[in-house]
Amino acid sequence: MRIFSKETDRIPELPLAPATAYRLAGQPPEFDGPQKLRVGPDYLHGCRIIRRWAVSDTDVTPARQLLTSTNTYGDRGLGARCYFPGFAFTFGAGAAAVDVLVCLECRWVVFHFGGQSVSLVPTDDGLARLREIYQTTIEKGPIHPS
Repeated sequence: MRIFSKETDRIPELPLAPATAYRLAGQPPEFDGPQKLRVGPDYLHGCRIIRRWAVSDTDVTPARQLLTSTNTYGDRGLGARCYFPGFAFTFGAGAAAVDVLVCLECRWVVFHFGGQSVSLVPTDDGLARLREIYQTTIEKGPIHPS
């Protein structure tokens, strides 16, 4: 079983602070042209942002630990093809930032960092734990968009 698509792939280190949580539209990424994801203040890697808010490092620690553990991920064949991310986190800022987008429907977790992307598929247990993170952190996030 391989969790990475290439031998050189890796789970990036997630900077400790600051962290931002996102509730995404749960729709496929939008494009402004061939192979050009939509960018702007209301988009994260082409995915429309519904809400965003700063998350304390203490509050995001369980997500950080879950997302960076290779035990969270399993066989790439378990991933489906929809990729409609419903939530995301940004760890850090600027060039060192790591964005992590999660689709609970098709089981893809995609890390964007340093101009590259790594896609992983959670195990059944990893998926259950990601659903818990969604319920405790994202669904209970702020009511008003920032």
